[in-house]
Amino acid sequence: MYNNSMDLKDIFQELDGWVVKENELAFKSSHRLIKACEFKILGQTALLQSDLKIALQATADIDAYTNAEYSVIKKLDELLEPLGMKYDSLSSEIWMPEETEYEKIYSGKLVQVKYAYPEYLLIAKAKFAKEKNRVLLLDYLAADPSDLFFLLAKKYNINLDLNDE
Repeated sequence: MYNNSMDLKDIFQELDGWVVKENELAFKSSHRLIKACEFKILGQTALLQSDLKIALQATADIDAYTNAEYSVIKKLDELLEPLGMKYDSLSSEIWMPEETEYEKIYSGKLVQVKYAYPEYLLIAKAKFAKEKNRVLLLDYLAADPSDLFFLLAKKYNINLDLNDE
């Protein structure tokens, strides 16, 4: 399992280069071009990129909202395979707060990558997978959580009493 952000940026840079080359070939042969795409990284992968001062578990799946075409996702999986990772095809089903903000971490010619800020990710975990993420949430609450986290918890009516399960 994997948790190195620099290498992940390198993966997306390589993916961007692949899309550019595929489009050059497609243009020369009058085939359809691959559209530019964006990946909004969610879940544990995004938390690993944050500067949270808590222990985090590595993950084998990359959760991301994306508008990427099938061929791009397939190539991403090929690039991730040596790292023991893969794109989670059910990522589109993940709930995130409507106002989730993202930080851009890679901007290529045709591939853009952003990570969700940790407060939004933790709120999603608290809302829909509280028991599974109990230790993570307790660690976060003990490590000086942000005001934004508490505002989101109030807005989404999330009980932060983690002993109340």
